[in-house]
Amino acid sequence: MEYVPVKTQETIKNFTTEFVINYKLDKTGIKDTFNTAISEAFKGNFDIPEYDIKMTLSKPKEASVEIEGKSVLVVVPVTVYLEKKTFLTDLKAKGTLEMSFITDLDIDSLWNVKTKTQLSHHRWVEKPKLSVAGLNLPIKHIRCGYQ
Repeated sequence: MEYVPVKTQETIKNFTTEFVINYKLDKTGIKDTFNTAISEAFKGNFDIPEYDIKMTLSKPKEASVEIEGKSVLVVVPVTVYLEKKTFLTDLKAKGTLEMSFITDLDIDSLWNVKTKTQLSHHRWVEKPKLSVAGLNLPIKHIRCGYQ
C-alpha cells in the first residue's frame, strides 16, 4: 500500500497566548551593582574650569536599597569636596548629602525593561563648611548673609 498525500485547505487561526511570569528582584544584586556603578562614576573629573574649581565626589558609605512592588528606592550618601586657589589663600569646602532616588520598573509585552528614575529627596547630613585660613564657616550662613 502506497501513501498518497492529500492536500487540504490550510486554516490559519490568529490566537493569543498569555504567560504569567513571576519574577523577583534581587535586592543584594541591585545594591551591589549600584554601589559599584556609583563608585566608578565618582572616579571621574568633576572640576568646574569656568570658575577654576576642583571638585571631587565620594561615597562615604554604601547605598541602601529597598524594593516595593515595581519600585526601587535607593538612598546614597555623597560627599562633595571643593577647592579653589586664590591669590590670597586656598578655599576648601566639604559637605555630605543624602540623596534618595525612586526608580519605577516595567517590563512590556516585548520584554523591554523600562525605567523612570527621579530624585525624590535630598538633605545635608553633614552641612557644607568653607575652610578659610583655618576657620570652618558654615556655607548656609555665608549664603544667607548671616541671617
